[in-house]
Amino acid sequence: SWFLMIVCGILTPVGGLLFTIQWDNDIISASAYEELFNAIHSAQFLEFLLPGVIAAIFALDLMKLILNDAEKRLMYLTVPMAIAGLYGGIIYAYIINWEPDADPTYEFYQYSQVACISAGYFIFGIMCIVRILVAKEKISLGDDPAKAIMYEFILSLFIVIGGFICAVGYWAFIDGMFETDTICDSTGTACSTGYVRVYTLSYLYGDPYQPGFYAAETADVNYESQFKAFYCGYSFLIFLFVAAISFDMNLIGNYKKARDGQAAASDE
Repeated sequence: SWFLMIVCGILTPVGGLLFTIQWDNDIISASAYEELFNAIHSAQFLEFLLPGVIAAIFALDLMKLILNDAEKRLMYLTVPMAIAGLYGGIIYAYIINWEPDADPTYEFYQYSQVACISAGYFIFGIMCIVRILVAKEKISLGDDPAKAIMYEFILSLFIVIGGFICAVGYWAFIDGMFETDTICDSTGTACSTGYVRVYTLSYLYGDPYQPGFYAAETADVNYESQFKAFYCGYSFLIFLFVAAISFDMNLIGNYKKARDGQAAASDE
């Protein structure tokens, strides 16, 4: 079983790399959107690389039980999510705030949804870094044990909240990804009645014809089911993995201790 997980961990990012380079780069490099498309490809590669890394970690755990040790759990669980959180947050923040110089009418059609994804990445990424610094005693939670427990509970809570916000952003992104509109020119006066554009796909994948356009009468968007299945699964992976980190920080136990401590203080 560990061998199959290692194979999965290798093939997933390799497949992601092949996927992100298969679009028509001649069109991309000849357009004013090259920087945007490169950033989007970087984000897509992260979304394939992270599941592969997670699979490799659990494969190593099956072989050597590395996750039985608290110090190794910190290294193998928290560090990858800290890196992924900062990287994903920065990339998606760049994507939604990028504007082409030659197109004043440019609009990123899912700004709010992708901003939610970026915020979620940033929250759990930064909180994972704080957890590492606390565990390495680079940051002190104070000398009061009750307050230290409360701070650790809040930290673990923010990690899982960040993962949830990121997952919700992906769910909203999935919901709006395949919304369509009639193809019009920049003035909005000359519009096609035979075809419509899936704007998000056109911008995300740098392909002005497939899968971004489709015949209006067929209502059959290329790869719709595949995209929805992937992003749905990826969002659950993000949320469950950061939830595992929070539970490793004794989220429930610290909540009970903090609640009991406050109750005891109130009785006094």
